[in-house]
Amino acid sequence: MHARHRTPLIKRFLAAVFSPEFCEKWCPICVRARKGVRWARWVQRLELALTAGGCPWGRARQKKYGVPPNLPIGKGVE
Repeated sequence: MHARHRTPLIKRFLAAVFSPEFCEKWCPICVRARKGVRWARWVQRLELALTAGGCPWGRARQKKYGVPPNLPIGKGVE
């Protein structure tokens, strides 16, 4: 009986955890990198190279907005 109730809770939790809004508004690396902070840009480039596209939040942001984590919304690849 309890297993039936766990699945929706897990799905809701994962949806909140991997929200693209985290990357856009609160991520300590991505927000600073998009503002041009040198060390954050370096860390973000390293992360993008090692993970082939960024962290789960960055990939969710790219899927939702169509812009990679290192670019501001509205300045996407044309």
